[in-house]
Amino acid sequence: MKALKQCTPAAPTPDQEERLNSARFEIAGLVNGAVDRRRELLVHVERKLRRINAPVVLIVEDDDALAQWFAAVVERMRAIPHVCGNGLQAHAFACEEPIDFYLIDLNLPGIDGIELAERIRGRAMLPLSPILFVSGEVDAAVLAKIAEIAGANGWVHKPVREVELQREVCRLLPLLSSTGP
Repeated sequence: MKALKQCTPAAPTPDQEERLNSARFEIAGLVNGAVDRRRELLVHVERKLRRINAPVVLIVEDDDALAQWFAAVVERMRAIPHVCGNGLQAHAFACEEPIDFYLIDLNLPGIDGIELAERIRGRAMLPLSPILFVSGEVDAAVLAKIAEIAGANGWVHKPVREVELQREVCRLLPLLSSTGP
């Protein structure tokens, strides 16, 4: 049998070395880009799957601490919260995304809760999603009249207790459970 000759590759020239490094860098970029894109797709699919099984609640509250508390309560109820700090931002979001339930403060910067509710009710898509007002107004008769005029389904008084908020949300959106996971 004939012996095979061992062949040692010649050292690359500086130009070849530069092209090799460039190719390695390009391949590394493509691999990293593919991994990032895959991660983005997985997050997107996960959000879509959660959306299939969980209603989206739009929380419109200009007090950040209270808005985050509302969001935490809504998450414990197995819904997906989205928080907007003013009426204009909420209206823009509601025009782009399907909303299953609205939790709206009456006194908001920009457009107030009443005008926001009227705009929501005027939309062609999902105009019947429940609206629950949150207000510091103490006169129940005034709140009832405001809710009726704006097309809201109910209201809760500030300061809001979690059990009261859960009860009202479950009353208006019965597919939610008031118990956490």
